[in-house]
Amino acid sequence: MTAQQSSALAASESAADPVDPAAPFGATDVARYLAEHPDFFEQHADLLAAISVPHPQGEQAISLVERQALLLRERIRALEARHGALIRNGEDNDRIVEQLVQWASTVCAQRDPACLPQVMVDEMCRVFQISHAAVRLWQIAPQFAQLACAQAVGDDVVRLATSMAAPFCGSNVGFEPALWLAAEDGAIQSLAMLPLRIAPPPHAPQSHAPQSIAPQSIAPQSIASQSDSKPQDSGLANPVNRARSTFGLLVLGSPDKDRFHITMGTAFLARIADLASAALSRLRAP
Repeated sequence: MTAQQSSALAASESAADPVDPAAPFGATDVARYLAEHPDFFEQHADLLAAISVPHPQGEQAISLVERQALLLRERIRALEARHGALIRNGEDNDRIVEQLVQWASTVCAQRDPACLPQVMVDEMCRVFQISHAAVRLWQIAPQFAQLACAQAVGDDVVRLATSMAAPFCGSNVGFEPALWLAAEDGAIQSLAMLPLRIAPPPHAPQSHAPQSIAPQSIAPQSIASQSDSKPQDSGLANPVNRARSTFGLLVLGSPDKDRFHITMGTAFLARIADLASAALSRLRAP
């Protein structure tokens, strides 16, 4: 610090509140004093030009005002980046919702229950740009027993679907449902599995809480949201209730190992599962 800076600092100290010279006074005390006296630099404006601090990206010294300006510019850049990300997220979510409505509208318009499962998976692939999809149902009505979706599944698959409190996303580590997808061996690197269940009673709370959606969304790179949430209790937390209500599994597969990864959120997938369950419940046995 130069002689001029030292004299300016000494003058400011003499004008400030009196301090016991016998008491220790450190950097923490200085910071606390400045926080408690926000008008300090208004009363001692000359210090703003006199005090020099290290430049964050170099060895030269800059004034306190310049350093503050640098900090403000960094904060502005961070806020602009965050604002841009929020705008992109909103645009992505708008596109996802539009695709979801398009898919749901086609499914709801299908009057023939026998054609419904195939229309559902075909539209899933077309609208959301998914390479492979399949659905299997059990507890199905006898008149639909010859449909492809009614093919027998192993007990492990039924237990897996029953145990799932939310859709699963992750790598294909030899899951039996991956074999349902018309793909060559090893072609399915990642998959999403959506349990199909009877909707809870109207008086029960919804099974999935509203949540914010992140950039990784349904199309074209992902069919899941980035922020995950735990389902609210709708009676399905009880394994016995889940076993009684689970009647199928919808499987989505991709040759891209990063399309469905375990860190994905499942907000949109959960809603797709709800819609698919409601539509396919027409095929269940009474």
